[in-house]
Amino acid sequence: MWFKRKKEAVKEVVVYEDDCEFDFEKMNAFSIERLRDQTIIGYTLDEKEGTVVREWFFGCSLERHKELVYEFNIVIKDKDNKWTIK
Repeated sequence: MWFKRKKEAVKEVVVYEDDCEFDFEKMNAFSIERLRDQTIIGYTLDEKEGTVVREWFFGCSLERHKELVYEFNIVIKDKDNKWTIK
C-alpha cells in the first residue's frame, strides 16, 4: 500500500488529516498541486486496458502540503528532473 496513517494502514481514497505518509515511488506519482484546501497527487495505475491516470484528493493544512511537495521533490522530481510542482 502506498498510503498509510503513521500508525495504521488505511484504504480510503479521500483523506482529511495531516498525520500521514505517502510512498510517491510506489504509487507512481507524477505531480502534486494545491487547490483550495486540498492537495492533489497525480499518479498512474496499470490496468488491463493499459496505464490509467488518476488523482488522489487529500485534505490537509498548507504546512503539510508544503512538506509533501518537499518530499515529492526529493523522491520524484530530483530523480529524473521532468516533473512540474505547484
